[in-house]
Amino acid sequence: MAKLILLLLSFSLPMSAAGAEGDPVALKYTLGFDYSSGDYSLEDETEIFYMPLGLEADFYPFLVKVTVPLILVDGPFGLRDNGSTPPTLINKTTGGIGRLSGRVSYIIPPFHESAPWFEVFAKLAAPTETSRSLGSGGWSFSLRADAFKQYGRLTPFASLGRSFYTDNRLDDRMFTSVGASFRFSQRLSGGLVYDWFEASVDGISDSHDLVGFASVKLDGRWSIGPYGSIGLSEGSPDFGFGVLFSFRTPQAG
Repeated sequence: MAKLILLLLSFSLPMSAAGAEGDPVALKYTLGFDYSSGDYSLEDETEIFYMPLGLEADFYPFLVKVTVPLILVDGPFGLRDNGSTPPTLINKTTGGIGRLSGRVSYIIPPFHESAPWFEVFAKLAAPTETSRSLGSGGWSFSLRADAFKQYGRLTPFASLGRSFYTDNRLDDRMFTSVGASFRFSQRLSGGLVYDWFEASVDGISDSHDLVGFASVKLDGRWSIGPYGSIGLSEGSPDFGFGVLFSFRTPQAG
């Protein structure tokens, strides 16, 4: 479910566009709580509690973000030693710090009134896990591009990217998302996303998820984003839900 948190964190896209028009955000602090459960084609269920802490700085047209997660995993764990050896699975409960990641994005305004906004991302994740059960133990690098355009209250969006891993037990993988958000009022919006991740381990199917989300602006600085997901494949969690809190500090001057 970690990827869903990262996806939802990026759904400040219309806000980024609004910032470009004269009301950008200097800093944004985020705190998320996420739970997911699924068997991932194994005999036993795996439960994951995920709590990301993030800080984002707006230097329009650049955005810089650092995220560190706290993770608790309850279920089977194992990775192949090479491409032909089956994993040795161990059932256990493990918690600690996950992978520290840094992300830089660049916002590209529409070149024509009928064209969408674009945002391109480069992300680097470091092997800062306090336990091998919480990650692969290697570095990863991701490139991603988002496109979105607002039509009145409706904002469709799409995303495409690829992740690269230094751990030779993991295959590089593609991922994409497509969906739309709808603004019901000045404070409330919601939407639906289809999310696909290519499997990075042999023998595990690709991940397909359907995510419903909402965003509620409590005031000019605080917002809350509840969401829920349903897995559409064996490589996805059966279900998940969570909430994201954010606090925005306006730019000085």
